[in-house]
Amino acid sequence: MGKKYYCDYCEKHLVNAPVNRNRHMGGIHHQRLRNEHYASRRDRATILEEESKKKTCNRFNKFGSCHFESSCTFSHYSKEQLQNIQDSMMAERNVKKQREVEVLTTPLPSVESWVAWYNSHTRDSDGNMTPLTPGPAHPSEGHPQDFPPLSDLPPSLQPHTGVEWGVKGHTAIWG
Repeated sequence: MGKKYYCDYCEKHLVNAPVNRNRHMGGIHHQRLRNEHYASRRDRATILEEESKKKTCNRFNKFGSCHFESSCTFSHYSKEQLQNIQDSMMAERNVKKQREVEVLTTPLPSVESWVAWYNSHTRDSDGNMTPLTPGPAHPSEGHPQDFPPLSDLPPSLQPHTGVEWGVKGHTAIWG
């Protein structure tokens, strides 16, 4: 017995031969299931655009189901459902705009403040270079409160000091 081909849409195993695959993929049952698969993964904007152009399906409204399913030329969404989709999209768009405004209106630290911070963290009282200690990149940036402490991070995500490689010196300032 030869290798098998598995169709994810139809959940069937077929003998892996080009003739069998082409015959299966050209079949009405496979095409219907493939279309249903992609129709179930449409984003809200596409659903709203496509379904608002269609008239409502009388069979779906009357009986709660339609034997044409996703291939029906009429909409299976009610006016209220389409309005809810549009409202949620508008709310999401407004939140995104608010975030953009917050980012644009947040003042950036000046170069002088960054240089002062850098010198205070990389030089000792005598002005000699010292290695940076793990911490925020700038005083205006902090560790988010809902994040775990650095000590709880996996070893691959913890900051390196260079000691584990046998390197001495100012490895933290190399970047």
